[in-house]
Amino acid sequence: MTTTFERPQGHDGQGRIHPSARVGGPPEDREWLDSGQPCRPPLIEHDAIISAYVTIDAGTTRPTRVGHGTLIMAHAHIGHDAHIGNHTDIGTGAIIGGHAEIETAAKIGLGAIVLPYRRVGANAVIGAGAVITKDVPPGEVWAGNPARKLPPKNPVPYSQRAAA
Repeated sequence: MTTTFERPQGHDGQGRIHPSARVGGPPEDREWLDSGQPCRPPLIEHDAIISAYVTIDAGTTRPTRVGHGTLIMAHAHIGHDAHIGNHTDIGTGAIIGGHAEIETAAKIGLGAIVLPYRRVGANAVIGAGAVITKDVPPGEVWAGNPARKLPPKNPVPYSQRAAA
């Protein structure tokens, strides 16, 4: 059995949106719902890949954006007004809250949650199941609930470290 992907309308790049993905659904924002204002359709770059059962909400004050070369894996949710940078990976089942900013080349692990209005810096890595309650600086690795910065990886192989 093969999986079918469709390219976003009006794009001629290599991106694809799975037919079961829901792009541009109404924002889940009570203030917006009560306002009667129109929503802003998401902007998906032509070479982004949106997998099965992904939901990307429309924006309330600005379009929700998904950058060039970004991969959003199955069952992930991108909240209203969020901005996802270029070449970013969003893992299966991850939730990106409304107005969150995920910068270029960040990696979000499966099942991770980025709370609304949080920023994940460029090249940062968020571990599986992490809950991001604070802004994450560029290049850092965070994990846990609530997420905390992990120490840098020891470049010396374990087999070559002196016994303590």
